[in-house]
Amino acid sequence: MYRFRSLTRATHISGVRTLQTWLSPNSAFVGTQGSTKQDSLRSTRSIMGWATGWESEKAVLVAENAELGQRVTARETEIAEQLVSLGELQKELQNARSELQSVKSRVKATEAQIKALELRKTEALAAAGELGDRANGETQRLRLVLAEVQECASRALEDRSEGESRPTNPTPSPRTRSPPAKSGSYVCLGNKKFKTFDELWTYCSDLLKETPANEDLSEEDNAVMLDLLTTGHPEYEKKMSLTSNNGENGELAEAKSIYVRSVGNSKAYTVRKSDGTAMDFGYRRCITGLKKKAQAGSLADSVLVGGWSKSLVNLTPL
Repeated sequence: MYRFRSLTRATHISGVRTLQTWLSPNSAFVGTQGSTKQDSLRSTRSIMGWATGWESEKAVLVAENAELGQRVTARETEIAEQLVSLGELQKELQNARSELQSVKSRVKATEAQIKALELRKTEALAAAGELGDRANGETQRLRLVLAEVQECASRALEDRSEGESRPTNPTPSPRTRSPPAKSGSYVCLGNKKFKTFDELWTYCSDLLKETPANEDLSEEDNAVMLDLLTTGHPEYEKKMSLTSNNGENGELAEAKSIYVRSVGNSKAYTVRKSDGTAMDFGYRRCITGLKKKAQAGSLADSVLVGGWSKSLVNLTPL
Protein backbone atom coordinates (compact mmCIF):
# COMPACT_ATOMS: atom_id res chain seq x y z
CA MET A 1 0.00 0.00 0.00
CA TYR A 2 2.83 2.34 0.94
CA ARG A 3 4.70 1.58 -2.33
CA PHE A 4 1.54 2.25 -4.42
CA ARG A 5 1.05 5.61 -2.78
CA SER A 6 4.71 6.52 -3.36
CA LEU A 7 4.43 5.65 -7.07
CA THR A 8 1.25 7.68 -7.36
CA ARG A 9 2.92 10.66 -5.78
CA ALA A 10 5.93 10.37 -8.15
CA THR A 11 3.61 10.17 -11.20
CA HIS A 12 1.75 13.23 -9.97
CA ILE A 13 4.93 15.27 -9.65
CA SER A 14 6.09 14.19 -13.11
CA GLY A 15 2.73 15.21 -14.64
CA VAL A 16 2.89 18.64 -12.98
CA ARG A 17 6.37 19.24 -14.33
CA THR A 18 5.31 18.16 -17.85
CA LEU A 19 2.33 20.54 -17.67
CA GLN A 20 4.62 23.38 -16.68
CA THR A 21 6.88 22.59 -19.65
CA TRP A 22 3.98 22.65 -22.08
CA LEU A 23 2.65 25.94 -20.84
CA SER A 24 6.01 27.60 -21.03
CA PRO A 25 6.33 30.29 -23.86
CA ASN A 26 9.35 28.52 -25.19
CA SER A 27 7.57 25.24 -25.42
CA ALA A 28 7.56 23.57 -28.86
CA PHE A 29 3.93 22.78 -28.44
CA VAL A 30 2.71 26.39 -28.33
CA GLY A 31 2.47 26.88 -32.06
CA THR A 32 1.04 23.54 -32.92
CA GLN A 33 -2.33 22.90 -34.38
CA GLY A 34 -5.53 23.09 -32.40
CA SER A 35 -5.94 19.36 -32.11
CA THR A 36 -2.64 19.05 -30.46
CA LYS A 37 -3.54 21.76 -27.99
CA GLN A 38 -6.77 20.09 -27.15
CA ASP A 39 -4.97 16.88 -26.49
CA SER A 40 -2.56 18.71 -24.30
CA LEU A 41 -5.39 20.31 -22.33
CA ARG A 42 -7.02 16.96 -21.84
CA SER A 43 -3.72 15.59 -20.54
CA THR A 44 -3.35 18.62 -18.31
CA ARG A 45 -6.84 18.17 -16.90
CA SER A 46 -6.09 14.53 -16.26
CA ILE A 47 -2.92 15.43 -14.46
CA MET A 48 -4.78 18.02 -12.35
CA GLY A 49 -7.33 15.36 -11.44
CA TRP A 50 -4.48 13.22 -10.22
CA ALA A 51 -3.22 16.12 -8.14
CA THR A 52 -6.63 16.69 -6.60
CA GLY A 53 -6.93 12.97 -5.78
CA TRP A 54 -3.50 13.02 -4.20
CA GLU A 55 -4.48 15.90 -1.93
CA SER A 56 -7.57 14.00 -0.81
CA GLU A 57 -5.54 10.90 -0.28
CA LYS A 58 -3.00 12.94 1.65
CA ALA A 59 -5.72 14.28 3.90
CA VAL A 60 -6.93 10.70 4.51
CA LEU A 61 -3.40 9.61 5.25
CA VAL A 62 -2.94 12.46 7.69
CA ALA A 63 -6.21 11.55 9.43
CA GLU A 64 -5.18 7.91 9.57
CA ASN A 65 -1.77 8.91 10.87
CA ALA A 66 -3.39 11.04 13.58
CA GLU A 67 -5.75 8.19 14.50
CA LEU A 68 -2.83 5.76 14.53
CA GLY A 69 -0.91 8.16 16.77
CA GLN A 70 -3.86 8.33 19.13
CA ARG A 71 -4.11 4.55 19.17
CA VAL A 72 -0.37 4.26 19.79
CA THR A 73 -0.64 6.82 22.62
CA ALA A 74 -3.62 4.95 24.10
CA ARG A 75 -1.73 1.68 23.81
CA GLU A 76 1.34 3.21 25.45
CA THR A 77 -0.89 4.52 28.24
CA GLU A 78 -2.46 1.08 28.64
CA ILE A 79 0.98 -0.55 28.70
CA ALA A 80 2.12 1.96 31.31
CA GLU A 81 -0.93 1.18 33.44
CA GLN A 82 -0.28 -2.53 33.03
CA LEU A 83 3.35 -1.99 34.06
CA VAL A 84 2.13 -0.15 37.16
CA SER A 85 -0.30 -2.99 37.87
CA LEU A 86 2.51 -5.49 37.29
CA GLY A 87 4.68 -3.62 39.78
CA GLU A 88 1.88 -3.66 42.33
CA LEU A 89 1.36 -7.37 41.71
CA GLN A 90 5.07 -7.97 42.19
CA LYS A 91 4.93 -6.08 45.48
CA GLU A 92 1.91 -8.11 46.56
CA LEU A 93 3.73 -11.30 45.55
CA GLN A 94 6.75 -10.24 47.58
CA ASN A 95 4.53 -9.47 50.56
CA ALA A 96 2.79 -12.83 50.15
CA ARG A 97 6.16 -14.59 50.07
CA SER A 98 7.25 -12.74 53.20
CA GLU A 99 3.99 -13.63 54.93
CA LEU A 100 4.35 -17.27 53.85
CA GLN A 101 7.87 -17.35 55.28
CA SER A 102 6.55 -15.86 58.51
CA VAL A 103 3.78 -18.46 58.63
CA LYS A 104 6.31 -21.25 58.08
CA SER A 105 8.42 -19.88 60.92
CA ARG A 106 5.36 -19.76 63.18
CA VAL A 107 4.43 -23.31 62.16
CA LYS A 108 7.92 -24.53 63.03
CA ALA A 109 7.74 -22.75 66.38
CA THR A 110 4.31 -24.28 67.04
CA GLU A 111 5.59 -27.75 66.15
CA ALA A 112 8.47 -27.26 68.56
CA GLN A 113 6.03 -26.20 71.27
CA ILE A 114 3.84 -29.24 70.54
CA LYS A 115 6.85 -31.55 70.83
CA ALA A 116 7.82 -29.89 74.10
CA LEU A 117 4.26 -30.28 75.39
CA GLU A 118 4.18 -33.94 74.34
CA LEU A 119 7.46 -34.50 76.15
CA ARG A 120 6.09 -32.79 79.25
CA LYS A 121 2.92 -34.86 78.93
CA THR A 122 4.96 -38.07 78.75
CA GLU A 123 6.98 -37.01 81.77
CA ALA A 124 3.81 -36.05 83.63
CA LEU A 125 2.20 -39.40 82.82
CA ALA A 126 5.31 -41.21 84.00
CA ALA A 127 5.35 -39.15 87.18
CA ALA A 128 1.63 -39.77 87.65
CA GLY A 129 2.17 -43.49 87.19
CA GLU A 130 4.98 -43.44 89.73
CA LEU A 131 2.83 -41.45 92.15
CA GLY A 132 -0.01 -43.90 91.53
CA ASP A 133 2.24 -46.83 92.34
CA ARG A 134 3.48 -45.10 95.46
CA ALA A 135 -0.09 -44.25 96.42
CA ASN A 136 -1.14 -47.86 95.91
CA GLY A 137 1.75 -49.01 98.04
CA GLU A 138 0.85 -46.51 100.76
CA THR A 139 -2.78 -47.57 100.51
CA GLN A 140 -1.85 -51.22 100.95
CA ARG A 141 0.37 -50.32 103.88
CA LEU A 142 -2.39 -48.25 105.48
CA ARG A 143 -4.84 -51.07 104.96
CA LEU A 144 -2.49 -53.45 106.71
CA VAL A 145 -2.04 -50.99 109.55
CA LEU A 146 -5.79 -50.47 109.75
CA ALA A 147 -6.36 -54.21 109.78
CA GLU A 148 -3.86 -54.57 112.60
CA VAL A 149 -5.54 -51.76 114.54
CA GLN A 150 -8.94 -53.35 114.00
CA GLU A 151 -7.52 -56.69 115.06
CA CYS A 152 -6.14 -55.17 118.24
CA ALA A 153 -9.44 -53.40 118.92
CA SER A 154 -11.39 -56.61 118.37
CA ARG A 155 -9.05 -58.46 120.73
CA ALA A 156 -9.42 -55.77 123.37
CA LEU A 157 -13.21 -55.91 123.13
CA GLU A 158 -13.17 -59.69 123.38
CA ASP A 159 -10.82 -59.56 126.34
CA ARG A 160 -13.17 -57.19 128.14
CA SER A 161 -16.15 -59.40 127.37
CA GLU A 162 -14.36 -62.42 128.81
CA GLY A 163 -13.12 -60.51 131.87
CA GLU A 164 -9.55 -61.48 131.19
CA SER A 165 -6.50 -59.31 130.98
CA ARG A 166 -4.44 -59.92 127.85
CA PRO A 167 -1.95 -57.79 125.99
CA THR A 168 -3.22 -55.59 123.16
CA ASN A 169 -1.17 -57.60 120.66
CA PRO A 170 -1.66 -61.31 121.41
CA THR A 171 1.16 -62.38 119.12
CA PRO A 172 4.27 -62.85 121.25
CA SER A 173 7.69 -61.64 120.25
CA PRO A 174 10.13 -64.18 118.85
CA ARG A 175 11.94 -64.28 122.18
CA THR A 176 8.75 -65.28 124.09
CA ARG A 177 7.55 -67.86 121.54
CA SER A 178 7.75 -71.39 122.93
CA PRO A 179 9.83 -74.00 121.08
CA PRO A 180 8.17 -76.94 119.30
CA ALA A 181 6.89 -79.70 121.57
CA LYS A 182 9.58 -82.25 122.19
CA SER A 183 7.05 -84.80 123.42
CA GLY A 184 5.24 -84.83 120.06
CA SER A 185 2.02 -83.25 121.37
CA TYR A 186 -0.02 -81.15 118.94
CA VAL A 187 -3.57 -79.94 118.27
CA CYS A 188 -5.29 -81.44 115.25
CA LEU A 189 -8.11 -79.44 113.63
CA GLY A 190 -9.43 -80.51 110.24
CA ASN A 191 -6.43 -81.80 108.34
CA LYS A 192 -3.95 -79.37 109.96
CA LYS A 193 -1.62 -79.88 112.90
CA PHE A 194 -0.62 -77.02 115.23
CA LYS A 195 2.34 -77.54 117.57
CA THR A 196 1.44 -74.53 119.74
CA PHE A 197 -1.64 -72.45 120.44
CA ASP A 198 0.31 -69.45 119.25
CA GLU A 199 0.66 -71.10 115.84
CA LEU A 200 -3.10 -71.69 115.80
CA TRP A 201 -3.71 -68.06 116.79
CA THR A 202 -1.50 -66.76 113.96
CA TYR A 203 -3.19 -69.06 111.45
CA CYS A 204 -6.69 -67.80 112.35
CA SER A 205 -5.60 -64.15 112.39
CA ASP A 206 -3.86 -64.32 108.99
CA LEU A 207 -6.76 -66.21 107.45
CA LEU A 208 -9.21 -63.52 108.58
CA LYS A 209 -7.04 -60.74 107.13
CA GLU A 210 -6.38 -62.43 103.80
CA THR A 211 -9.93 -63.61 103.05
CA PRO A 212 -12.03 -60.96 101.23
CA ALA A 213 -15.26 -59.86 102.88
CA ASN A 214 -18.39 -61.91 102.10
CA GLU A 215 -16.34 -64.78 100.68
CA ASP A 216 -16.47 -68.42 101.80
CA LEU A 217 -13.41 -70.16 103.17
CA SER A 218 -11.70 -72.89 101.21
CA GLU A 219 -12.66 -76.48 102.00
CA GLU A 220 -9.51 -77.07 104.04
CA ASP A 221 -9.79 -73.81 106.02
CA ASN A 222 -13.52 -74.36 106.52
CA ALA A 223 -12.84 -77.78 108.13
CA VAL A 224 -10.26 -76.25 110.53
CA MET A 225 -12.54 -73.40 111.62
CA LEU A 226 -15.57 -75.68 112.04
CA ASP A 227 -13.56 -77.97 114.33
CA LEU A 228 -12.27 -74.98 116.28
CA LEU A 229 -15.82 -73.62 116.72
CA THR A 230 -17.45 -76.90 117.75
CA THR A 231 -14.58 -77.95 120.03
CA GLY A 232 -13.37 -74.76 121.64
CA HIS A 233 -16.09 -72.11 121.81
CA PRO A 234 -17.47 -71.92 125.42
CA GLU A 235 -20.96 -70.94 124.23
CA TYR A 236 -21.25 -73.23 121.24
CA GLU A 237 -24.67 -74.62 122.28
CA LYS A 238 -26.11 -71.13 122.71
CA LYS A 239 -24.80 -69.93 119.36
CA MET A 240 -25.98 -73.02 117.52
CA SER A 241 -29.42 -73.29 119.16
CA LEU A 242 -32.40 -73.35 116.83
CA THR A 243 -33.89 -69.91 116.28
CA SER A 244 -37.45 -71.25 116.62
CA ASN A 245 -37.16 -72.31 120.29
CA ASN A 246 -34.00 -70.42 121.39
CA GLY A 247 -32.45 -73.73 122.46
CA GLU A 248 -35.07 -74.45 125.16
CA ASN A 249 -35.50 -78.09 124.05
CA GLY A 250 -31.76 -78.60 123.68
CA GLU A 251 -31.99 -78.87 119.92
CA LEU A 252 -29.02 -77.46 118.01
CA ALA A 253 -28.68 -76.39 114.42
CA GLU A 254 -25.98 -77.92 112.28
CA ALA A 255 -22.99 -75.79 111.30
CA LYS A 256 -22.96 -75.82 107.50
CA SER A 257 -20.09 -73.56 106.43
CA ILE A 258 -18.06 -70.54 107.50
CA TYR A 259 -17.39 -67.33 105.62
CA VAL A 260 -15.88 -63.92 106.40
CA ARG A 261 -18.33 -61.07 106.90
CA SER A 262 -17.62 -57.34 106.90
CA VAL A 263 -18.57 -55.70 110.21
CA GLY A 264 -18.13 -51.94 109.97
CA ASN A 265 -14.45 -51.33 109.37
CA SER A 266 -13.45 -54.84 110.48
CA LYS A 267 -14.20 -58.45 109.57
CA ALA A 268 -15.48 -61.47 111.50
CA TYR A 269 -15.94 -65.20 111.03
CA THR A 270 -19.59 -66.13 110.46
CA VAL A 271 -21.11 -69.64 110.56
CA ARG A 272 -24.11 -70.60 108.44
CA LYS A 273 -26.61 -72.70 110.37
CA SER A 274 -28.90 -75.38 109.02
CA ASP A 275 -31.99 -73.34 109.99
CA GLY A 276 -31.03 -70.67 107.45
CA THR A 277 -29.59 -68.17 109.92
CA ALA A 278 -26.00 -67.08 110.51
CA MET A 279 -24.01 -66.25 113.63
CA ASP A 280 -20.71 -64.43 114.18
CA PHE A 281 -18.06 -65.94 116.47
CA GLY A 282 -14.61 -64.98 117.71
CA TYR A 283 -11.69 -67.28 117.06
CA ARG A 284 -9.89 -65.95 120.16
CA ARG A 285 -12.59 -67.26 122.48
CA CYS A 286 -12.45 -70.59 120.67
CA ILE A 287 -8.66 -70.86 121.16
CA THR A 288 -8.95 -69.82 124.80
CA GLY A 289 -11.69 -72.39 125.40
CA LEU A 290 -9.65 -75.05 123.57
CA LYS A 291 -6.63 -74.36 125.77
CA LYS A 292 -8.71 -74.60 128.96
CA LYS A 293 -10.20 -77.91 127.86
CA ALA A 294 -6.72 -79.20 127.00
CA GLN A 295 -5.46 -78.30 130.49
CA ALA A 296 -8.52 -79.96 132.05
CA GLY A 297 -7.99 -83.07 129.94
CA SER A 298 -11.47 -82.89 128.41
CA LEU A 299 -10.36 -82.88 124.77
CA ALA A 300 -10.63 -85.99 122.64
CA ASP A 301 -7.42 -87.75 121.65
CA SER A 302 -8.20 -86.97 118.00
CA VAL A 303 -8.00 -83.26 118.83
CA LEU A 304 -5.22 -83.19 121.40
CA VAL A 305 -2.76 -85.72 120.08
CA GLY A 306 -0.08 -86.80 122.58
CA GLY A 307 -1.85 -85.43 125.64
CA TRP A 308 -1.34 -82.16 127.48
CA SER A 309 2.14 -80.61 127.35
CA LYS A 310 3.47 -77.28 128.51
CA SER A 311 5.13 -76.92 125.16
CA LEU A 312 1.67 -76.30 123.66
CA VAL A 313 1.31 -73.04 125.64
CA ASN A 314 3.13 -69.78 124.95
CA LEU A 315 4.91 -67.92 127.70
CA THR A 316 2.59 -65.04 126.83
CA PRO A 317 -0.87 -65.93 128.16
CA LEU A 318 -3.72 -66.25 125.70
